[in-house]
Amino acid sequence: MAVAARVFDRAERLHIRSDPWDVAGPRAQFRYQEANRIIRENMPQILGGTIIEIGCAEGHQTEWLCRLGNVTCIEPSRRARERANRRVPSATFVDARLPSIPVKGNLVCAFELLNYFFSPELEKAIAAMGDAAPHRIVSYHHGKTGTTTRRLDATILALPGVVSEKVTYGKHAWTIAWW
Repeated sequence: MAVAARVFDRAERLHIRSDPWDVAGPRAQFRYQEANRIIRENMPQILGGTIIEIGCAEGHQTEWLCRLGNVTCIEPSRRARERANRRVPSATFVDARLPSIPVKGNLVCAFELLNYFFSPELEKAIAAMGDAAPHRIVSYHHGKTGTTTRRLDATILALPGVVSEKVTYGKHAWTIAWW
């Protein structure tokens, strides 16, 4: 079984407890704010349009994205979708997993998700994002060893038209890339 599939299969078990990744805390809130800033500054054409969020978990970043447009969330965990729907009832929630994106929009987001993808799954996920929307944005955390960052940088930053920014919060850093 591929790594991403194993992560998706674990998602339901992880969501037995609320917020298993601590995405409600100040570090994550900073990243959400930065992602929204980058979207507003660099993709104003999508404001008010349809934003697809892949892997919305419990909807913490969805709250931020709803400030920019109409959000449709792709999330395989039933528990996470239910919590996200309570948190952000204005969003639409769909049970699916990459590379399947059964909706179309103006922008597709994959925040802290592609970390779990390796070749050839990573390339398939990126291609599916391109099929779903003309604009894409992703973020990934710079881990302690840098292995994941180097792997994702080699693929994502090499894509035509990609622009990226490194954002930091204390000891934590992320790459946010958009195209």
